[in-house]
Amino acid sequence: MIGLKDLTKLTAVVAAFGLTVSATSSDAATLSAADIGNSFDVSFLCEAGDDCPDSGNQPNADLSASATFTLDNVMNVGSTTEFSLTVDITNTVLASAAGTNRITAFGFSSDPDAVISNPLNNGDGLDWDVGAGFIPGFNGEVELCVFATNGCQSATGGASNGLQAEDSDTISFVLTTAAIETSITLGDFAIKFASATSTDGSFEFGGSSECEQGQFGPDCGEPTNPIPLPAGLPLMLTIVGIGAYMRKRSRKSA
Repeated sequence: MIGLKDLTKLTAVVAAFGLTVSATSSDAATLSAADIGNSFDVSFLCEAGDDCPDSGNQPNADLSASATFTLDNVMNVGSTTEFSLTVDITNTVLASAAGTNRITAFGFSSDPDAVISNPLNNGDGLDWDVGAGFIPGFNGEVELCVFATNGCQSATGGASNGLQAEDSDTISFVLTTAAIETSITLGDFAIKFASATSTDGSFEFGGSSECEQGQFGPDCGEPTNPIPLPAGLPLMLTIVGIGAYMRKRSRKSA
């Protein structure tokens, strides 16, 4: 008879043979040439009364935004690779909330490291710029930034400078790697609100891509390159795992 202790060991053996195959939740998305034309969404939320991570204070109204990243093109140029993207960003704070609640910057990291350049403002008139830098509170994580003020860390420029509540805008840019690359991973998404709520403060907090490893597309969708498991493989793995464990147990008994 297999006791609880033996069953625990058996479970570990079966898992080691790969029976449990599941994607791990991740706040990152990997882009390659196969994903041209596809998009993924990033959501940002700091609820009223909560400590916005990395801000140290609490808004008295919900601060929220959404951003859709679309891969437009991948091109090798000399010894580098250019990944062209477009971001549609929406300030989802209610216009009736106290304060101007304007988005002044958003940023992310890249792996491998990349240089961000060639900003193209495709929306309704906000003058977005791009550059290396970090959102306050995300130094060492956020490396690349899109901003509508004087820089990633700045909130200056007056109440009209930034993406206002319930407004949307679009910007395109290029990420260039130092060598030829087949893919790039974006993560560590963060955003900065200024003149926010009745406190008139600045708030910085992270976002979630709600993607899983190996996924890319609207709402992440299906894995870009799924690896199909042959029919009957899980059962085969179970039998092999049990057999290996029982042979090992028999040798120990002998």
